[in-house]
Amino acid sequence: MVRSINCGEVYRHFKGNYYKILALAKDSSDLSDVVVYQALYGNGQIYTRSMSEFLSEVDRNKYPEAVQRYRFEVVNGEMRDRVLEFAKMDAMYSNNSDDSIKFIEFQTAVEKDSVSKDAHEFMDRFFDAKTYKSKFEVLRMMWYENLLTDNIIDTLAVSVDCALNEEDLESRYDSLSKYLNAQSKYEILRDKN
Repeated sequence: MVRSINCGEVYRHFKGNYYKILALAKDSSDLSDVVVYQALYGNGQIYTRSMSEFLSEVDRNKYPEAVQRYRFEVVNGEMRDRVLEFAKMDAMYSNNSDDSIKFIEFQTAVEKDSVSKDAHEFMDRFFDAKTYKSKFEVLRMMWYENLLTDNIIDTLAVSVDCALNEEDLESRYDSLSKYLNAQSKYEILRDKN
């Protein structure tokens, strides 16, 4: 099978992060093909990688636990739409004037039958997070991975002393997100003083 890359596609790295293809280019030193792609987490860092490495298989000797076959695998359909939707939502909540994308690195829930295990792992990450910003980022990843239930979001909210009065899950998620985002701003101010 010949794999190809197109601008605008979203790819998942085998370690779990998501990236958007910005351009296909040539390396000026040897004219080899390179991929220009942007992280859909952190500050939206832009990277380049040789086409051959981008399309390569995961080194099973170095990463025996990797789930994906390839280093980067394209994300299509509903999953792609959700990744891009999260990037837009994140830009709304971002403190940056340039609306850069802020995601944290996260592991993808790979198997549908492992959702409860993944939810438990994400909840542990939420509880162990040292800052509200980190908690906010873990919450977003749980939403993105469809791991939030009424009971889980209630538990997370109680752990940070946030009262959720909304009925539906999406509204409660929005309220908890805004609460954590506001608390993270106060944390930043507190740290500056």
